Amino acid sequence: MAVISLFVFIVFLSFESKRFFFTRFGILIATLIGCFNNVFEFFYPETFFPIDSEHKVLGRSAGFFVNANIAGTALNLGLILSIEIIQKRFRSIYSFIVFIGILFTFSRSGMAGWFLLMVIFSFKNVLDVKKIVFLSGALLVFIYLGLPKINNFLNDNMSGAVSNITNRLLWFSNPEIHRDSSQIERELVAGRAWNAFLEKPYFGNGIGYTSNWDLRTGPHNIYLVTLAEYGLIGILIYPALIYLSILRLENLKNYINVSFFVLTLFVGIFSHNLLTDTFLFYTCAIISIINFNKNEYE
Repeated sequence: MAVISLFVFIVFLSFESKRFFFTRFGILIATLIGCFNNVFEFFYPETFFPIDSEHKVLGRSAGFFVNANIAGTALNLGLILSIEIIQKRFRSIYSFIVFIGILFTFSRSGMAGWFLLMVIFSFKNVLDVKKIVFLSGALLVFIYLGLPKINNFLNDNMSGAVSNITNRLLWFSNPEIHRDSSQIERELVAGRAWNAFLEKPYFGNGIGYTSNWDLRTGPHNIYLVTLAEYGLIGILIYPALIYLSILRLENLKNYINVSFFVLTLFVGIFSHNLLTDTFLFYTCAIISIINFNKNEYE
């Protein structure tokens, strides 16, 4: 179904440049709404879904995505697809707003992915790095000055989430010291998936193996999923989808393509949902159209 959606979306947008522009403008608006939703949900946790909903974690915003990690990835992809239609002088501010939206997900892959994009954008001269540094510094000062009130708010309204949120932020300073239950679980399921691959390395254990095993969740790694289910050939499935969206390696000279290429391959290390997330297929469709009609859209 996702593949059908991909081709329908490509056909829908390929023959009308105005339609394509307004699609990217719509992504810009949707990305900003997603950022607002995440900030709002942090202070009002049951705005979109009950706290006991599956995949929802108290203190981690996700908006309509429910899953905070997926929300972080979606905002990063939205940034890639929409930043080009913004004037350069406003791109740093827009990127920083997206970071705020990702920050409230407390998704480590989301935040790390955003920093990767900033490195690429800086090298490609897409935005003003000085503005990003200034805004980041201002945010740190704001957090430092408001830390007592932030701490009181967390303890009064979501005491059960304080430890999780703190560990997720401190994890960047030392992953070994600040290991949490999420990381321990990820190591467990990753090990199971790798052993499954070693048992049947050539043809794998079959489609859906990691979705129906006796563990609570999947391997949190798309490469391990495809290896365990399809065997050696499986390692090529996800990268092939990303490469086919870019069409030619020479297109990696374009900052949108290299950003998309690096981010999606990077996020694959942390997520097993990517081949079932419709928004990724829509992103692939838009990237394909940009490359197919690059003279028109550049």
